[in-house]
Formats: sequence, C-alpha cells, structure tokens
Amino acid sequence: MRKPGCRPAAIAWLLFVLVGIPHACGAGDPLVVEVVGVADGDSLVVIMAGSRTQVRLAEIDAPERGQPWNRRAREALRDKVLDQRVRLKVVDTDRYGRTVAEVWLGERHINREMVREGHAWVYTQYLRDETLRADETRAREAGLGLWSMADPVEPWQWRRRRAGSRS
Repeated sequence: MRKPGCRPAAIAWLLFVLVGIPHACGAGDPLVVEVVGVADGDSLVVIMAGSRTQVRLAEIDAPERGQPWNRRAREALRDKVLDQRVRLKVVDTDRYGRTVAEVWLGERHINREMVREGHAWVYTQYLRDETLRADETRAREAGLGLWSMADPVEPWQWRRRRAGSRS
C-alpha cells in the first residue's frame, strides 16, 4: 500500500525537472548524442535520453526551405554530422521547444564551420561569440558558398517577407 501524498507521477516529474535543469541552462558537461537526421543547414535530429530530439545550431541561421542554397547547406551539415556522435553545448531552448546548442565533432566546431564555409549567416540577434563575425566576413570576401550568389537574402528577412505575403 502506498503512503498518502507519495504519487509516482509527481516523483517522476520532479526527477525530470531536477535532471533537465542543468542541460536547459547550459550547465554541466556537454551532452554526447547521435545525429540521426538533418532537417536543414542549422537543425539536427539527435537521439537524446533515448528519444528523438530537435537541435537548433546556436548563433547561426541557414537558408530556409525554398530559399536559394537551402539544399546545399543541408547537404553540407549532413555530410559533417549525420550518423556521428557529437557533443552538444546546450545554450538555450527556443520558442519551438528545440534544444539550441553548439555542436562539436571532436575538436571541430560545426556551427563555426557552417559560417566559415558560407553555408550560414551569423544570427546576430542571438550572437554571443563575436569572433563568428570575422568568419562570416572572410567567407563573404572569398565568395564561398551562399556568398557566391549575386544577392543572398538573410533567412530572417526571407521569413519576414514570406509572412508578409501571406497576410
């Protein structure tokens, strides 16, 4: 017979909160996860704690679906990390419930590689590491990736224009 006031659901919820807080706040050791999918140039699907979890690469923004260079950015990220075990340095959870993180494969900082190779912009609205700006500038000046196009449009501008066209 269970003692009054000891509900298994409440205990499970409390354990979830206590275990999840360090990761949600970016504290503690990096999480090691397996990448099982690549949604686009800045979003992954990983296996975390036994379930599929969406991960958004922190501080970068890659072309959206339907936007020029989207397919190439997605392929670049896929070639780097699909079916690999990576480390996540969690920095936040976005408004869609995705884990926002720096992604590391060994000593390679994947977020930075995507910017350096011209597959993504620095997402200035959420920028913490100012050195990423120099990586973007070098890629732009060298005409790498999306910077080889005549007039690339930032994904946040693309989203704003598309939202405006639906009203």
